[in-house]
Amino acid sequence: MPGGFLPYIVYGTVYNTDGTTGIGSGVTITIRNETNNETQTTTTDSNSRYIFDAANFASGYLATDTFTVFVIYTNLEGSGTVTVASDTHTLNITLTSVTTNTAINYTTIQKVWDQLGGLTSSDISARRVLDAIQRSEREIEDFAQTKFVSTTVTQEIYDWNEYTTWKSPEMLRTFNGTDRYDYRYINYNNKIKLKKSPIISITTLQRNTASSDSTDSWSTLTEQTGTGGDYTFEANTAIVSFQQNWPRYGQRAMRVTYVYGYSSVPKSIERLTTLLAAKEILLSQMNNSLFTSSDSFSLEGISMTKSNVMSQYIKTLNEEIYMLWDRIPVSRSEVV
Repeated sequence: MPGGFLPYIVYGTVYNTDGTTGIGSGVTITIRNETNNETQTTTTDSNSRYIFDAANFASGYLATDTFTVFVIYTNLEGSGTVTVASDTHTLNITLTSVTTNTAINYTTIQKVWDQLGGLTSSDISARRVLDAIQRSEREIEDFAQTKFVSTTVTQEIYDWNEYTTWKSPEMLRTFNGTDRYDYRYINYNNKIKLKKSPIISITTLQRNTASSDSTDSWSTLTEQTGTGGDYTFEANTAIVSFQQNWPRYGQRAMRVTYVYGYSSVPKSIERLTTLLAAKEILLSQMNNSLFTSSDSFSLEGISMTKSNVMSQYIKTLNEEIYMLWDRIPVSRSEVV
């Protein structure tokens, strides 16, 4: 007997990979009627729960229908089915990793699905989308020469010499044609640029008190924050300036553990990653079903083919991508 538009509630909780911890709020969940491929979407609440009413499908539902509930979130996915005939209503989902060795940082698989018009894993696999996102992230990082997530560098070693360091502006000043007396007998070079930027924080900065040919002996320095200290740093340029206790001249003079990148992903980076991944997938589909027919259709009196429409869409996509490329903050190694 047809269920029609009578309420038929499907609900459950979405758990992380451990099977006990909820995934949190705002995660997109989709239910699909396998009889006619109609879908609904919702998001999890603060308790990681979701709820659907099959009566909200455009065509209602039948007593013989099967529903698939699925979620794709970052590099995780999960799904399950319920059947009207068995009168099942509750479906809890535990997510599993799409891939075991890699992750994505700047966008989600779901956002790429949404950009492609709400496609699902039955159209393009989650792994294929994940690979496209990873390539897009690497392309952005190679261009910007930085990462847009918080990233830790541990015990990075620096030499201290005339090529890696330079003087503060006040050290270049002279008095009556000679070096300033208060700087005459100290190591003039007091600035060094770290290899990565922008800097979020410096965890530990140490100078080597042993000579270059001896066993390392690291002495920890303190940041000057207004109550005394050895050094300061400028976040955007990653330049460290010493007030006292300069590292010695020579190899392996300094080592530092620091955090660089961004505390949260900029929205422009999220959008660019999503569009680059979507564009890659679209172009890879050029020889698939969407382009196997050149049938024309009419849109507001203008006759067009499928390929014409796709070409126009990709052109529009490219225009936004070019605009976002121009907004990327670029980290350069040279001192300015």
